Amino acid sequence: MTKNYIVQKITIAFLLIFSLNGFSQQTKSIELVATDDATIYMNKVSQRNNGKLLTVQLFRKNKKNHQRKFLVKFANAFVGIPSNATITNAVIKLHPGTQKGKGNGAEFPVSVSRLKSPTWMEETVTWGNHGGNFTPESTSLNLPGNKNGDVKKWDVTSDVQKMFAGDYANNGWIFSRTGTQKQTWNFHSSEAAENLKPKLEITYSVSGDCTEPPSAPSVWKEDKTKNTISLKNSDYNLGIGTPSTGGHKLAVEGSIGAREVKVETKSWADFVFEADYNLPTLTEVEKHIKEKGHLKDIPSAKEIETNGVLLGEMDAKLLRKIEELTLYTIEREKEIQRLKIENADIIKKQAEVNSLNKQVEELKKQNSEMMKLFQQLIKSKG
Repeated sequence: MTKNYIVQKITIAFLLIFSLNGFSQQTKSIELVATDDATIYMNKVSQRNNGKLLTVQLFRKNKKNHQRKFLVKFANAFVGIPSNATITNAVIKLHPGTQKGKGNGAEFPVSVSRLKSPTWMEETVTWGNHGGNFTPESTSLNLPGNKNGDVKKWDVTSDVQKMFAGDYANNGWIFSRTGTQKQTWNFHSSEAAENLKPKLEITYSVSGDCTEPPSAPSVWKEDKTKNTISLKNSDYNLGIGTPSTGGHKLAVEGSIGAREVKVETKSWADFVFEADYNLPTLTEVEKHIKEKGHLKDIPSAKEIETNGVLLGEMDAKLLRKIEELTLYTIEREKEIQRLKIENADIIKKQAEVNSLNKQVEELKKQNSEMMKLFQQLIKSKG
């Protein structure tokens, strides 16, 4: 993460926290990368998911009723935009890829329509489950029949304004095309290189207490030797997307993206492996679950809903349960090995019994033959 990027994010945060009056209206723009996109096929593979391809595709409806459309969504479209901002412009930008098939050179429209429902993800969406519930054409762009050209843009300002106001759900858009050319249009998807991914460019204006303070350096300080930026006043709390931090040093209204999160804690659960640890019996565990509806020492769903989750504390509690499960597993393994030995002894003794039974049967047979001979001998002498 570059220093300039950090400065930009910190500055946006200050716009949301500090009330600064007397500044003129400012216009800002953000460019967002699509979070989901996928081609949907209306043909014999209409149930196939195509969300991880490097391109999304358009193909007109033909005599066999085959066609291709694609969906695009920007799930985090409004993160970082002040709640009192005014959306002035919004444009979806796509980079064409190589086109397939022959066109006659005439232009044909490619239209984009807002999806009303349902919610969808690129990993699972198909023609069969995308629902097809969308508004009439929002905007259309005429594309040449046989030229790739530069980036293509569709104006979706009206849709984005109503999404930002909460009047529309942000389920993304569906792209389709008409015309007679037998040609497939390819556009680069969110799996493509960074400079080719689908983008949504939003322009908005802010004024009054949401303008960027010219005296921002008086609030934060920069340490170039450590490449860090921090608040000068340790009593300040930082809110992003919210004016209320709930007493926390940092509060974020929305999602946080990170490659790794480090939580420092002094309490860990290795005491479970100490010799004097009182491991509950499984009968005790079952009793607690039946009575309380959750594991012992783990908060209930109602407690989590009320108080939230402290990651460090919860990780330690979950580790404790994992370590207890490990001890139960070790005990079961010992029991299994003991039973295997006992079973082997039983099998061995059973084999010995079977051998003795066989000998007894053999003796019985010999005895029967001897009795017959004895009776014959008595008869002959009589």
